[in-house]
Amino acid sequence: MTTNIIKSERHYDLGYQDAMKDVASLKVTTFAAHEPGPRLIITGAVHGNEKAGTKAIHTIQEGIESGEIPIAKGTVELVPIVNPLAYFLDVRGVAGIDGIVDDWNRSVCEVTNPRTYGERGRNAVCDIMRRAHHEATIQCQPVFNLTLHTYSG
Repeated sequence: MTTNIIKSERHYDLGYQDAMKDVASLKVTTFAAHEPGPRLIITGAVHGNEKAGTKAIHTIQEGIESGEIPIAKGTVELVPIVNPLAYFLDVRGVAGIDGIVDDWNRSVCEVTNPRTYGERGRNAVCDIMRRAHHEATIQCQPVFNLTLHTYSG
């Protein structure tokens, strides 16, 4: 990775305490240039069975780390798997251990007292967006969100 970029990672525990805990945690990788600039958030696998976006994000991450994709200004946040349990199960919506089936792409809103995997996951996505917009506002920089979906028609 080039020396002008700072890499950091954040993990969101989505509440599983059993063997699924590692599978059901959301990971965010951030690359920040030393010079302020726009913030780009790239997300994949909002619907768990959408694998192409995750592969594309991993390719982008490899390119940034190798220096093939330079970041001169600003920040890039990569969330290759927004819905990790659905990704692992290869399903669109989540029928989690909590019995709730939901489609995160249709209902991303914050829940005050999250009780289910879906509610905790959506809160994590809201936190990612809130942090990005807060930091960008302080720096007077724009935020762009690119969500990669896969057509399965």
